[in-house]
Amino acid sequence: MEGSLITVTGGCHCQSVRFSLTTPSSISVYKCNCSICAMKQNHHFMIQKDQLSFTSGGLSSLTEYTFNTGVAKHLFCSKCGLCPFYSPRSNPDCWAVTVYCVDSWKSAFGKIEWVEFDGENWEKQYEVSDIKKHSK
Repeated sequence: MEGSLITVTGGCHCQSVRFSLTTPSSISVYKCNCSICAMKQNHHFMIQKDQLSFTSGGLSSLTEYTFNTGVAKHLFCSKCGLCPFYSPRSNPDCWAVTVYCVDSWKSAFGKIEWVEFDGENWEKQYEVSDIKKHSK
């Protein structure tokens, strides 16, 4: 999606990790049903990695978890266990930001398009979806 650029803030549940990011005001939020996203109900939107900056905490406050191909880098707050964002297999040059970790997420964006992503059939879905457009 497009729209004018906005800056929003967010973080993990315990607030040990806080960030600011720039994104279009209209976003596509991917509702993935792969094993890990389904278990943690991670609905996320993509931004380039240089669009996010930490205002407290940082990568050293996060624990990394990988599985299967090892390409996706799932990051969890070392204190509260929440995943505010991660580096996805589909777009390793991006952060996949958990929309619910953005402060006042319901009113922060001009428009949210919810997109189903069939992560159970990842390879096939990747080829037919628009998720690639978020990478440089």
